[in-house]
Amino acid sequence: MYKKVQSITMSVNNTNMNTNTNTNMHPVINDLFLPLSDYGLEQGELFPVLQFTEVSGKMINLTERNSRGLIIVYLSVNCKICESVYQGLKLFSERHPYYDLTIFMESPTPEEVIQKAKILQIKHPIYHLTEADLTITRTRKFPFAYYISPEGIVMSKGVINDGLRDLDILLKIGAQVREAS
Repeated sequence: MYKKVQSITMSVNNTNMNTNTNTNMHPVINDLFLPLSDYGLEQGELFPVLQFTEVSGKMINLTERNSRGLIIVYLSVNCKICESVYQGLKLFSERHPYYDLTIFMESPTPEEVIQKAKILQIKHPIYHLTEADLTITRTRKFPFAYYISPEGIVMSKGVINDGLRDLDILLKIGAQVREAS
């Protein structure tokens, strides 16, 4: 499956390199590439946390969602770059209502996550990441995101410094992977 994805990405890269006449364009948009897309869980791997309890106490099962997939965004309460991602999350959800979005937030305590959610008026489900979760998901970069299929499979991933733009790229890469498999 990885070779199929690699060849799709490479053919998109070659097409875009030939048609890009604006030297100021951001290469991420043209190449459908996210930084650190080789980091964390492998593409095609089952996401290891399929059930979790969000900070509100509600139990979530990722494979029992009625959507086209799930976007899991890794953030940290102390990450300054993460601050710029929050508005993009809201816009992404408005633009893509058929995809669920969940925030996995790292902090020393769940109370800090709850406080941050109140300050930023976050409406998405939020899960407090523990040290064990960071180890199991092999993800310690922030802000980082995974696109997970309805079956719980990692379709795409990468750093999302620009919330809306990078999440759109994440979704496009994931759609190409789903089509290729």
